[in-house]
Amino acid sequence: VWCWGRGDDGQRFAAGAGDVLRPEDTGLSATQLAAGGATTCVVTGGRVRCWGRNLDAQLGLADLRSRALPTAVPGLDGVVSLAAIDRATCAVRTDGTVWCWGYNDHGVFGVGGRATQTAPRQVPGVGDVASLILHESVACALRRDGSVWCWGDYTLRTPGTPTWQPRPVVRASETVRPTPASSG
Repeated sequence: VWCWGRGDDGQRFAAGAGDVLRPEDTGLSATQLAAGGATTCVVTGGRVRCWGRNLDAQLGLADLRSRALPTAVPGLDGVVSLAAIDRATCAVRTDGTVWCWGYNDHGVFGVGGRATQTAPRQVPGVGDVASLILHESVACALRRDGSVWCWGDYTLRTPGTPTWQPRPVVRASETVRPTPASSG
């Protein structure tokens, strides 16, 4: 893992404050990496290690203290992939479950509310996930069966249904039937 850029919150890995224009070797080997704003997380040996800004608990360390060195996220192992945005991070485990932590203002954690999560919490209602993508107001998962599930503020709005609950995305061809061409 090589890092460069702004260093005011330790996000470029313990090299001290200040910006670095050239890549620096962190000495870490990783199978996955996710960076969101001023936070970086990696998967190494199935464990997540994070560093950088932690003002919204996006490091998953049950506190709000920023870290300049990679710190293991407690209780989270068997991780195969990561996704991050500026103020939140999510992980997919080998069992296909999704776990998220940090700022949850737009319901992207699928937990039925908007509270910040200081430690990883499982997203209910979606499993068998192969990969995940996050945006400030929506999360979407690709399941191993090829289906896509999304949740958050700007997805699948149905009157009376909370938008934070994971729901399958239905292809238009499955819901819209072509009308027969009229003759005449």
